[in-house]
Amino acid sequence: MRKGTPITCNDIENDPLFKPWRKEALKRGFYSSIGLPIMARDTVYGIFNLYSGEPFFFDENEIKSLEDVVSDISYAIQNIETNEKLKKAEDELQLWRKELLDYFEHDISADFFVDPKGNLISCNNTFYKMFEIESDQAKPLNVSDFYKNNDERNKLISLIKENKKLENYEMEMISKSGKELHLIGNILGNFDDSGNLISIKKYLVDITQRKMAEELLLKLSKAVDQSPVSIIITNKDAKIEYVNPKFTETTGYTMKEATGKNPKIISIHSKTSNEYKELWDTILSGSTWAGEFLNQKKNGELFWEHAIISPIMNKNGEISHFVAITEDITEKKAKDHELIEALEKAQESDRLKSAFLANMSHEIRTPMNGILGFAELLKEPLLDGDVQQEYLGLIEKSAKRMLEIITNIVDLSKVEAGMTKLTESEVNINQEIDFAYHSLIQQAKHKGLEFKYSKSLPDAQAFILTDKEKLYSIITNLLKNAIKFTHSGSISLEYEIINDEVRFCVKDTGIGISYDLKNIIFERFRQGNETLNRIHEGAGLGLAISKAFVEMLNGKIWFESETDLNDPNHGTRFYFTVPYRPVKQNESIAEDETNTWEKHPKLNILITEDDEISKLLLNRVLKPVARKIYNASSGEEAVRICSQIPGIDLVLMDIKLPGMNGYDATRKIRKFNKNVLIIAQTAFAMEGDRDKALDAGCDEYIAKPIQISKLNKLLSKFQLQ
Repeated sequence: MRKGTPITCNDIENDPLFKPWRKEALKRGFYSSIGLPIMARDTVYGIFNLYSGEPFFFDENEIKSLEDVVSDISYAIQNIETNEKLKKAEDELQLWRKELLDYFEHDISADFFVDPKGNLISCNNTFYKMFEIESDQAKPLNVSDFYKNNDERNKLISLIKENKKLENYEMEMISKSGKELHLIGNILGNFDDSGNLISIKKYLVDITQRKMAEELLLKLSKAVDQSPVSIIITNKDAKIEYVNPKFTETTGYTMKEATGKNPKIISIHSKTSNEYKELWDTILSGSTWAGEFLNQKKNGELFWEHAIISPIMNKNGEISHFVAITEDITEKKAKDHELIEALEKAQESDRLKSAFLANMSHEIRTPMNGILGFAELLKEPLLDGDVQQEYLGLIEKSAKRMLEIITNIVDLSKVEAGMTKLTESEVNINQEIDFAYHSLIQQAKHKGLEFKYSKSLPDAQAFILTDKEKLYSIITNLLKNAIKFTHSGSISLEYEIINDEVRFCVKDTGIGISYDLKNIIFERFRQGNETLNRIHEGAGLGLAISKAFVEMLNGKIWFESETDLNDPNHGTRFYFTVPYRPVKQNESIAEDETNTWEKHPKLNILITEDDEISKLLLNRVLKPVARKIYNASSGEEAVRICSQIPGIDLVLMDIKLPGMNGYDATRKIRKFNKNVLIIAQTAFAMEGDRDKALDAGCDEYIAKPIQISKLNKLLSKFQLQ
């Protein structure tokens, strides 16, 4: 109540004039909790509603309303004479009335009365602005249209009837233009004596912006919680106040374990002191730092992280917190490392390719130069017999060297293409060592080297199940390397049975192998010296082929060297193993390398060959065992000769022929001659060629260039009579 001159009031609760006013007031939805009119000369001058703050004035029983007057008294003044005290009270009352009306109109809340059906009774100016209504459109108006959901209004009416009033009640409404409003307010229900709801007064405050801010904050909170990267917030003393779930997932530390700790709990101090100083200088200056850390999880596992660390400023521009956003980049680092390695390998491969091409050019042209050069010299008239034999020997040596290079390239290509398969058979280890010794002893003697070998098993117990050709290739490749890189001293070959393996050792007293080459010495085209001034010939394929063959046989290969390239002549020991799968033999008869052509009967032979030089060579080679030699240059011609001359004993069938190839020619011959011996010959020498030849009907297969000793063995195998 506004302070002023005290006014004497009389109780007129039962006054006949007051009763109709009160009845009318209740009817209109206003209630006076205490009837205290101010009286003057028995005339009621005015009544003010205490409870609702709504003023009502009337004159001669006609009631008039004044909106939103908050009062706690009721005055009634009747026919009172003007005096200074009363005039002062009336002026004060009018001033108070004006102030209350101003407050009502400019209140930050939308204050309005509605009946239970939602019809607007009265409202303030804020209501107009909030719901975007012109003041002249306010009446008649039903606020039910402003509810976003009509069910919300029904719920509100129900709660008012049940609770009489609602405090801090949140609701959603829509302005006249369709703008969504989030509102909060206090809502009062007015009831008659029978408890019927007669009006509702609402004080609503627009919290749309606050609600949007809360929703944005919730989104940001969820974004942080559900972030795929780790987020750490520390205070200015670098004590952790918050970590998101991704941090826990990555490091293994829970929020409880991390809170209050320094981020150093995951650090292994992977940076230098200067790097840490740079980090702190950056963020303390208000800037953002970005970089990588090698950190450690709770379980001790190391992982790489990319981090972005920024300072958080308060309203005064002072650093209050730090935020770090980190991402586990361990896999990315690994992939980057793989890419770098792949790039380095690609660059190395290019370098090796260039070196290989230069090397191949040298390795092929050099023996070809010997072959062509000495062949040209053989044309000289009246050439001395001894000189002629010398030239022929050099031609043969050059040809063997070139054949070895080509064979190695083909073997390695077949391995890398997955075309090489195992062909297991009963193999006598001692016999393979004998073969290797006899094939290489002359090379060793030529360099003045001692060639020693030893056998751990008697010949009868030296049979194992393995691939004969691959085992022999490994042994000879290692022995050739030992001879090549040993200038004095000796080479040796031995083996022993260790558990379930046969371990071979090729030892030499040569220049040794640098430890730096340990990881590349078995790579293709790699050599201990890859410069142009190297003194050792070769394509650098022998060890790569040996390693591939050993692994195909389920063995291992390695070397030990007591030297490096700066301290030569301490030698190298190459070891390799193959599974020991012994095969029992009652009697072992070694192949007789002394077989001669004279042991074979004279044969009728058909040579099917389209290359004239190869045809001439075969005619010369087979002449000692031939009764008669027939020649065919195509598959069709071979079939025709075999059909016309039934007495042919042997057919040497070239596979690559013009028109009908050797496979098809063999199939046609087999239709009318099941007994003739057909040996396929080809320069392809690829994996599977032998099987194709046998499937086509050939009895055996021999690769070009044909060696007389191998052909002799084949003929002995079939015991032609």
